Amino acid sequence: MKKAVQATYFVFLAVFAVLMGYAALTFSLSRESRDTRGGYELLKEYTSETVEDAQAPAGVRQICQWTVSDVQDACRMLIFYTKHQNVQVYLDGACVYRVEPDPGNWFGKSPGGVWNQVPLTEADNGKTIRVELTPVYRSLADTDTAPDFYFGDKYDIAVAIFCRSIPSSVFGIIALLMGAAFIGFVLYNYKNTEIDRTLVMLGLFSILLGLWKVTDAEALRFFFPGQIQMSMMSSVTLLLVSVPFLLFIKEGLHNRDSILWYIPCFTSLAEMLAVLVLQLTGRMDFRETLFLTHLQLIFLLVVCVFMVVREVRAVGWSARLKRSVLCVGICFAGTLVDLAIYYATDGRSMVLLALCGFLVYIIVQGMSSMREAKQLMAIGMRAKSFERMAYHDQLTGLYNRTAYAAYTGDEAFEPERCIVVVFDLNDLKKCNDTLGHEKGDFYIRESARIIQNIFGESGECYRMGGDEFCVLLRNSSLDTCKHMVERLRAQVDRFNASSKDVFMQIACGYEMYDRRIDYDIGDTARRADKMMYHEKFTMKQKNGGGEIR
Repeated sequence: MKKAVQATYFVFLAVFAVLMGYAALTFSLSRESRDTRGGYELLKEYTSETVEDAQAPAGVRQICQWTVSDVQDACRMLIFYTKHQNVQVYLDGACVYRVEPDPGNWFGKSPGGVWNQVPLTEADNGKTIRVELTPVYRSLADTDTAPDFYFGDKYDIAVAIFCRSIPSSVFGIIALLMGAAFIGFVLYNYKNTEIDRTLVMLGLFSILLGLWKVTDAEALRFFFPGQIQMSMMSSVTLLLVSVPFLLFIKEGLHNRDSILWYIPCFTSLAEMLAVLVLQLTGRMDFRETLFLTHLQLIFLLVVCVFMVVREVRAVGWSARLKRSVLCVGICFAGTLVDLAIYYATDGRSMVLLALCGFLVYIIVQGMSSMREAKQLMAIGMRAKSFERMAYHDQLTGLYNRTAYAAYTGDEAFEPERCIVVVFDLNDLKKCNDTLGHEKGDFYIRESARIIQNIFGESGECYRMGGDEFCVLLRNSSLDTCKHMVERLRAQVDRFNASSKDVFMQIACGYEMYDRRIDYDIGDTARRADKMMYHEKFTMKQKNGGGEIR
């Protein structure tokens, strides 16, 4: 069920991403304005009234009106922010500025959030300016609050807008960076089985939360005017946050497999489908379905609170559970307060309590999960180190006798077409006694290196004891093995030609498993031993008992 929810969610995520891209490429606003050529106050003396207009989308139109003054020497800007309103600005009855969606737009009837910038010159002093604001949604028809009208230098106004947007933007950027850090942490350690991969869900939730706040910031829309995807993204990202949040939080509890966790997941996916269909069919814009997203968030948090309380009653308190209770409680309280303020002010105001709560959750839970993952990875690395020490020879790095016994003694081991090659280092004791154990270890390491170089690609190499080595070759012929032995002797000769003190001799024997005469692979190894001892004896006779130079 978890995989089905995740797969469906990521399908919606991809669809909305394509939708945002398409909006960026195709949506356009019809904007008319006079040329601008370049001081800052908040206008307060103007008249405002709301009049009925049967032709307007919401049946009303708000009109703000005053007389232009104090425009001297240079062009001054009238700048104001509107949300989901068509705008017309008139000077003595002549339209000098207009913003509304083009009729052919696929993305509904709203221009989104727009910073309107109207240039006024010295010649406009004494003229009557009339600003007509036409809400495109019924939910905005009852509000008669005019926007803040800024009058002055565009640069100074932009700085003021930017400074006003800093708190929410900073929170959004922090959430984006935290989300990227969590996902990057998982990807960097993806091959480690101890990594908590649910951090990807927390990272995705954090990124979506950050995008929601960053794209909802007024400053961003000031610098990217007419981009409807900014307004759409703030709604879409809020729509997408529920599922990853829920999939992460449930993994930290013992009742993670309860069917109750998936009820808000399925309702969230159903809401995504409904919102998508309503948008694409032109029945309701994302902004008009925002109340569904708010209801879904409340339902999600209610389920989380219920499941956390249920967990406390079932298993008692723990450090992790205390963190979950605290963080979920902060998120729940902050969301309720923010939504209450949002609906009390008809969507004009929202504090940052919910965002602060979710950021606390992201930081506390995310950092705790990363710390626990690092501890588990350290334990796993120590376990692997112990396992390596148990099955590897510390001097040469080759497998040891324990590994050989485990491999050949396994029920799945099949000796057919297996060749056993055994090696013995001549005069190792003499090297230790004459040149010291350091040179003896050097002799062993260099011999292991040559054996590994020749036989390592075709089989597994083992150090069976002090001067004894063994190789198991799979699917090789005796002729091939003989060729490898000749290569080994050639490399030994090259080593001796360059060595100043250690003289290397490696006696070798090999045999292939024969089920007619071998009971098991041990019998094959004993036959290879006989061949190796015969060669060892021949070498000693030839070299007069060995040589140390």
